[in-house]
Amino acid sequence: MMTATVLRLFPNGKADVLVTPENCAAEEGCAACAACGSSRKTLTVKAANPLGAAVGDKVEIRSGVFRVAIARILPEPAA
Repeated sequence: MMTATVLRLFPNGKADVLVTPENCAAEEGCAACAACGSSRKTLTVKAANPLGAAVGDKVEIRSGVFRVAIARILPEPAA
């Protein structure tokens, strides 16, 4: 899994999420995801949003060959 930030919501239950190289699931290897084509660049990905994450939420996403989904909304860091 990798962490991302929700950028935009869509009425069909999907969201654009921002994944940066430092949040990539590097321990699984790029081939495990391949969403970025192994380019290691900042990437905006459309993901299923079954948990109702809001814009600005930090989330964990899971990816498969043809699907990316928000798996968990991360708690706000303590101030």
